[in-house]
Amino acid sequence: MRHSISEVIRYRGLIKQLAVRDLKLRYERSTLGFLWSLLNPLTMIAIYAFFFSVVVKMRVEHYPIFLVSALLPWNFVARGLLSVSLLPYQNGYLLNRAAFPAESLVFSGMIANLVDFCLEMTIFTLILVGFGMPLFPGVLALPLIMIALFTFTSGVALIFAVANIFYRDTQYVAGIIATAWLYLTPVFYPASLVPERFQFWYSLNPMVHLTSCFRKSLYDGALPDWTSLMITVLVSFGVLALGWTFFNKHKADFAELV
Repeated sequence: MRHSISEVIRYRGLIKQLAVRDLKLRYERSTLGFLWSLLNPLTMIAIYAFFFSVVVKMRVEHYPIFLVSALLPWNFVARGLLSVSLLPYQNGYLLNRAAFPAESLVFSGMIANLVDFCLEMTIFTLILVGFGMPLFPGVLALPLIMIALFTFTSGVALIFAVANIFYRDTQYVAGIIATAWLYLTPVFYPASLVPERFQFWYSLNPMVHLTSCFRKSLYDGALPDWTSLMITVLVSFGVLALGWTFFNKHKADFAELV
């Protein structure tokens, strides 16, 4: 594990170049360019906000803010699960032509994902200011929460990257998992609506705690419970370590399979 970390640090320049390439290719020959990274989620947010505040009539004050504060971090995880995890398979020709750590492809994708997320968060922060929502002291905890989100998603992406190479059906299974995971995470509804008898099992979902931390900071404008936050950070690094170890165990076989 220590060797893998040192290798990734050694190839950090390559990871940066791959991330830039990914961002450029994503919006190549696109009239709106990076604006698509904002328009797509904003459109979905508008649809969800209308459905759950007008049709279903979720009785939550400032429901669009409530929704977006958890939906943006969820979208970050979903992109890691559904898109970033495919990069080693999609770029298999690079693994056969050059010697570099295969996980660089995942981390470059995660950095590109982070750029999109930061753009979304910037727009959302401006919206919060426009609505007169409290930003302090909750915003002070955001860097630590974002680190936890990045490490957790990277671990998930590494695990699914291996699965995508060994089993071609993984990308379809991942879509089903993402849909189920979305509704098992308090994105559209408060976690308090989950019946008490299911709360223990519900709390085993790491995204429950990550989205709750974001919502506490952005929607309530308050600091998350520090004990809960530190446990969330430790679990996120644990998922990264697990995913990276799993990836390293199998990456020697990638060149033969892609």
